[in-house]
Amino acid sequence: MKRFTPVLPLVLASLLAGCSAMSYLGYRLFPDYPEDKNSRLQLAGLAEPVQVFIDELGVPHIRAASEPDLMRAVGFVQGRARFFQMDTIRRYARGRLAELVGEQKSLLGSTSRLDASMRAWGFDRAAGREVELLDPETRTLLEAYADGVNQALARYQPVEYRLLGVEPEPWRVSDTFAVGYMIAWGITHNWRHELCRLLLALGGGWQRAGRIFPAEPWPGPTSLSGAGGRAPLPPSVVDEVKGMFPAHPLHQPPAPGNDAAPLNLAPPSGASNGWVLGGQHTASGHPLLAGDPHLPHTLPSLAFQQQLATPEFDVIGMTVPGIPYVLMGHNRQVAWTMTSAVADVLDLYLERPAPGHPGQVLGPGGPEAVELHEEVIRVRKGDEFSEKTITQRRTPRGPLIDDMFPGLLPADAPLVSVHGIALGAASSIRALRRAARAQDVEQLQQALQGMMSPVNVIAAADRAGHLAMFPTGTVPVRRYHRGTFPVPAWVEKYTWTEMATPRQLPQDHGGPADFFVHANNLLLPVDSQQVLYQVDSAPSYRLERITEMIRARGRHGFASSAKIQQDVLLLRARRLLPVMLADLGAVPEGRPRSATARHPASGATHDASGEGVCSRAERSEYESAAPSRPPRPATGRPPVEQQALHLLAGWDGTASADSAACSIFWALYRQVLIEALRDEINPAGLRFLLSFRYFMNAADGWFADARHPVWDVRGTPRRETRADILHRAWPLALAWLADRLGPQPASWQWGRLHYLQIDHPFGAQASAFNLERWPAPGGSASVWKSHFDMGNELEPFRAKYGPVYRMLVDLGDIDHGRWVIDTGSSGWPRSPHYADQFAMWKAVDYAPMVSDWAEVERQSRALMELLPRQNTP
Repeated sequence: MKRFTPVLPLVLASLLAGCSAMSYLGYRLFPDYPEDKNSRLQLAGLAEPVQVFIDELGVPHIRAASEPDLMRAVGFVQGRARFFQMDTIRRYARGRLAELVGEQKSLLGSTSRLDASMRAWGFDRAAGREVELLDPETRTLLEAYADGVNQALARYQPVEYRLLGVEPEPWRVSDTFAVGYMIAWGITHNWRHELCRLLLALGGGWQRAGRIFPAEPWPGPTSLSGAGGRAPLPPSVVDEVKGMFPAHPLHQPPAPGNDAAPLNLAPPSGASNGWVLGGQHTASGHPLLAGDPHLPHTLPSLAFQQQLATPEFDVIGMTVPGIPYVLMGHNRQVAWTMTSAVADVLDLYLERPAPGHPGQVLGPGGPEAVELHEEVIRVRKGDEFSEKTITQRRTPRGPLIDDMFPGLLPADAPLVSVHGIALGAASSIRALRRAARAQDVEQLQQALQGMMSPVNVIAAADRAGHLAMFPTGTVPVRRYHRGTFPVPAWVEKYTWTEMATPRQLPQDHGGPADFFVHANNLLLPVDSQQVLYQVDSAPSYRLERITEMIRARGRHGFASSAKIQQDVLLLRARRLLPVMLADLGAVPEGRPRSATARHPASGATHDASGEGVCSRAERSEYESAAPSRPPRPATGRPPVEQQALHLLAGWDGTASADSAACSIFWALYRQVLIEALRDEINPAGLRFLLSFRYFMNAADGWFADARHPVWDVRGTPRRETRADILHRAWPLALAWLADRLGPQPASWQWGRLHYLQIDHPFGAQASAFNLERWPAPGGSASVWKSHFDMGNELEPFRAKYGPVYRMLVDLGDIDHGRWVIDTGSSGWPRSPHYADQFAMWKAVDYAPMVSDWAEVERQSRALMELLPRQNTP
């Protein structure tokens, strides 16, 4: 069995083993970090002095006389605290990791292969083009930021470079754009939806793929209401390509693929929760905003807290190191948070070779050239470098999936290109600048709608009591297809020619009586979208649970909002368990088999407790979908099965770290998916589907139909049902749990499988750099969301992504919000602020988010004064 682990911990670990023993010993014996103390430092390029107040958590509050001075100071502060992290992010985005760490194993086989894949996406070239097109004002500001980063690097070289024996490269303006592209890529999901459906169609035909992974909107509630009236949805699989994906006979196995293909092709993946309450729903009578973006848990954190002030604006919140402006937070008048929109901003295109024109593909107007890009991948080995030259292809639509992820698609599959919005990082920087100056939600919306990348949903409120929910960026106008399955590149009507205007996108404004919630679900019903904004989305579980908890209490403050952010109830489990238990012959006492809860993917409604509520018609449907095999008598089951069923039957769906039932549920759920899909797709494709968390939307829907086609094992003479697959998966899941956690089901606590281990990139080779392993609560689709990779054969439930930042802001007392990140403000392992927020974060506790400057000055632990450099003769 192969083991796949996150890229940076593994690729850097072996390098540390080769570090000088004396250098590592010296690091352990002596403090090595920039200490927070009163100081006066000269900074070249400043026009006026800048004050940096550092609070008890090491968070910088920066006040400058002008924006250029502010940007230079922000660069200095971020570079001082996080440069090594900034370097690894930009190298990941640019495809240059092997230059730093050499040839090591990675998710794509090796670091050089990973670099090649990232080069194919083209973020390096796009970042360079952004710089060429910069307006003078933005260029001046970003050059000041980069200069500040480099002055910090010259003064405080991170210990990692000394241990590796590597000289760091200076920061460039284009690096900020590369970081922006990396974050945007991580919250762009729809290309993976399309690729999943394509893989299934290659294995069983387009119609069967459409049953297994329907291209239909999630039928649960949406964040915004709509009036309907939209024309019927265009097709998902268009007529021109149906013949390319015929139905396969049941005896035909899936098309051959590369079993050694990458386990997980996904980038660092993101999601979020965000809600805003009008004054009638809060204890203060003023709006209350809550947000928690879900990103990879890294050490140091991807979140960086900062306050930035000039005479023109004063803003506090979080950003990602490498991006100078605040992404989410508040200024003096308005507060906002961001959630991933899961909007459809990319399309996959099927490419057809042009007859009689070797090396060309067929476009709408005839043969088109395929660009060939030679990429030189430099691979470090000690003090020397080797070079690998690779050739990558790009059609007029974009790079080829086949070159990015070799081995995923079967050898006989068509070429597939990916097309998206080419540029947008510079416009996003300008949008964040304007947002810092916004005086109300209307101005904030005008500012952030210019944020082309990433496409997010903004929840916002201002001190006058106004609320808003609206998207950033834009989407292409699709009139002839749904955007959920690859379309033919040679047909003109599927070419992007028009982008939606801000007025065409879903949005709403409200007042004291209103509240808005978004959790990556459908923003607006599809039949109410002026322009087809999204079909695929996250399920509505988190939206429903947050809404339920908001309505359950008359008025909310910080304490009740924190309870929402820490909630770990799994509505998925509550709705699927009755079906599972019924088929396994273990219906809990008092729950009739015919009243099992129906999943919302089949149109169910639910009461406030989250339990299913079935109508008479629904009961009759469930009676017809009852188990197709008689339940096994309880007395005939092995003791382990009896204990496991007893735990499941008594479980309320709460994913606490000590819950054994939660482990049993997820192990069974994963095994059911494996058993249902193993005859539908090659092993590489199966791992890809299991790794993509939104594929669970489709899987949840299968359980409502005992005779869904996915349950039938292709190539057998009988038609298998849901119960057959559950009975096949059940002993395998229990054996898997026993092998990893021991023979006693009561000891199978969820936190033993679902643990959070936030490692420094050096990983196991430098355990002193890492945080302790922590048994984590929550799961996929709980409000405290945790992403895990079910395609990982060894650690399918390890918590990898979650709320890296939590924020609460009461607009009635805007200077005293609450915030916390998952580690600490410093990237220096010996710093007291390396992980001093981790304990608070685990407890869903918060630090004061103080923005009043008199209090900031009074409470600060250190003042760093940055002074213009004096000319010396």
